[in-house]
Amino acid sequence: MSSIERTPSAFPGERRVWLIAGGVLAAVLVAVLVTSLIPRERYTGTNSVGARSLVAELKANQELCVPQLDVPDGTGRVRMVAFWDGPRRPGLGARLKAGNQTSSGELRDGPSAATDGAIDIPVPETRLDGSAPGSLCVAADAPVAFAGMVGLQADQRSPTVGGKSLGSRVAVWFLPPEGDKRAALSLAGDVVRRAALFRPGPIGPLVYVVLLLVLWPALAYYAIRLLATRGGRRPGIRTALAVAALSFAVSAAWSLTTPPFDAPDEPEHFSYAQTLAETGKPPDRSPESAHGAFSTRLTEGLNAVRIYSYLELPDGRPPWLEQSERRFRDASAGRPRSLADDGGGFLPSTSTHAPPYYGLMLPAYAAAGDDVFSQLTLMRLLSALLSAVAAACAFLTVRELAPGPRALAVAAGLVVAFQPMFTFIGGSVNNDTGVNVMAALLIYLLVRGLRRGLSITLGLGLGAVLVALPLMKGTGYALYPAALVGVCGMLWRRHALRDLPAYGVLGVAFACLQAAWISISDSFGRTTFTTPGSVSPAASGGLADAITQDPGLYVSYVWQVFLPRLPWMSDLFVQRWPAYDIYIERGWAAFGWYAIKFPMWVYVGIVLAVTAGLALCAVAVWRERIAALSRGWELGVLLAALFGVVVAVEAVYATGAPRPVVAEQGRYAFTAIVPLAAIAAGACVAFGRRHATAVAAALAAAMVGLAFASQVLALGGYYT
Repeated sequence: MSSIERTPSAFPGERRVWLIAGGVLAAVLVAVLVTSLIPRERYTGTNSVGARSLVAELKANQELCVPQLDVPDGTGRVRMVAFWDGPRRPGLGARLKAGNQTSSGELRDGPSAATDGAIDIPVPETRLDGSAPGSLCVAADAPVAFAGMVGLQADQRSPTVGGKSLGSRVAVWFLPPEGDKRAALSLAGDVVRRAALFRPGPIGPLVYVVLLLVLWPALAYYAIRLLATRGGRRPGIRTALAVAALSFAVSAAWSLTTPPFDAPDEPEHFSYAQTLAETGKPPDRSPESAHGAFSTRLTEGLNAVRIYSYLELPDGRPPWLEQSERRFRDASAGRPRSLADDGGGFLPSTSTHAPPYYGLMLPAYAAAGDDVFSQLTLMRLLSALLSAVAAACAFLTVRELAPGPRALAVAAGLVVAFQPMFTFIGGSVNNDTGVNVMAALLIYLLVRGLRRGLSITLGLGLGAVLVALPLMKGTGYALYPAALVGVCGMLWRRHALRDLPAYGVLGVAFACLQAAWISISDSFGRTTFTTPGSVSPAASGGLADAITQDPGLYVSYVWQVFLPRLPWMSDLFVQRWPAYDIYIERGWAAFGWYAIKFPMWVYVGIVLAVTAGLALCAVAVWRERIAALSRGWELGVLLAALFGVVVAVEAVYATGAPRPVVAEQGRYAFTAIVPLAAIAAGACVAFGRRHATAVAAALAAAMVGLAFASQVLALGGYYT
């Protein structure tokens, strides 16, 4: 009797998932390729100084000279940012020195065309072997002011005006001759070489080729495979681990793509961990600290990558030349390790935090040796590993909740695993990752307890997480109302005598661990509460005061964040729609220090998708109202978490004086990433259980595509 062997399919599971997801991914890939093939303006180089302030004012015929430039081959224009009075631009002349070559260029006076102040002075095209050290001198026939950064950064030499030292940095960009445009795809070789600078030894250009051509196709394939098979035959821990692995890979890619220290407050977060590792103590909390904020070794690294010369600016670029890294390596070779323990001073953004997240970074710091960039990279990768836990929690939470297809839980996990801003932050050194993970764990444990009852083990875990949550970052207190809802729901559903030991374990675990923190907090120079003011959020002077002292102002502020101002309200914002700036741009895709962004049409699409998702989730709850009612406490936990986070964030920043730039950061909403993922998964059920998997396929594929497009955007934004 013969037998026929069946060859396993490369595309197992539900066929329509592959077709729908493949179509969405193909559309995204075509959009990325088309965008990458459009010829565009490019830089041949830059002095890695951004235009933040006016720093040099010239009188007519005075000369501004910028020294210490690395002039690249192929330069045919020099760009600066200049401002002047009157409707016509002054005439400008430039003298560019590159090695032994000196060339002159002229920009005649003309109408003021550039609204951003950018002017391009043409010069004869340079012919160099890569690049050469040089300088630039510029004069104008009328008064003009040039932009840059106030002050100097370490080894930078001061520009001069009329031969006198300026003491500030002037921004300079180098471009090819007018009309010389190239497609971004044709610059791929330059991009991977530039991205590999200031990385650990094994990280070279080939790594970035593998990331784009091997890793990302593999991630897309396995994400869709996971959804098509609905997590496999046993969609439990194995599927959770698979989701976590995908999330780790995406965040790890960000850790290698993002220039060193070019993530929000990353130098300060790194400095905190370094101080803790080298001295056993966190940084000083007092602004009057006698110590420096950064160690000598960290300062050398920050100076080498010029981070404080270009951050937060879309035209800012890190150093691109190999000699920049070589100069740093030569200068730091043989320096003693003690140069890493002479910091420990006050850090404005991080000194108030408790040590737990930074303590978790210590193994990576210790394993990396003395090189600051190796330390940063390993710490980023360890942070990415922590961040992956949140994606697994999203899968496990929706698995407990979803009344429909199992694919919904997988989709929820994939939403977190590929959310661009969440994974970008996860691939940086930032204690937001610590609090996000603890918040995700808390939501999962609460939902599991509501669904299955509180066990001894679960009670112990809940008690531990409730203590650890605000120790990672004080924003964790915003999840306490959700915890209260969850515990009340457990008591309401199960309060027999046999259930009491588990509740007792929860209370004892919380009390003992909180007491342990109180007993050691003083030795770390910290207080019981990890809020900036070191007071309980419910106490006088805490978060509650921000709401209760002037509730009318607070309600008006929150209303105007999300909705149009009502006629009787004072206008509290400069921005037309603050929620767009905070939760769409900064919450989805604003990389670096919020400098690298998509074109507006991408964010408009995200607005439409988010709005539709919220509406469809409401429809789904109505369609599944019987199941929703039976899960009322669980939904209450999700809603309490989401609203608690938003209420707390806005309470911190509510003010009656309009700000030029919104203060809230979209990443602060990521403590509610699990409820947000549940909303996205729930929206798929609005079309009925029969079609929910197909909609989930489109959702997951769109997230994968957006994540890939974000990586391409960042590479182009940083390195072209």
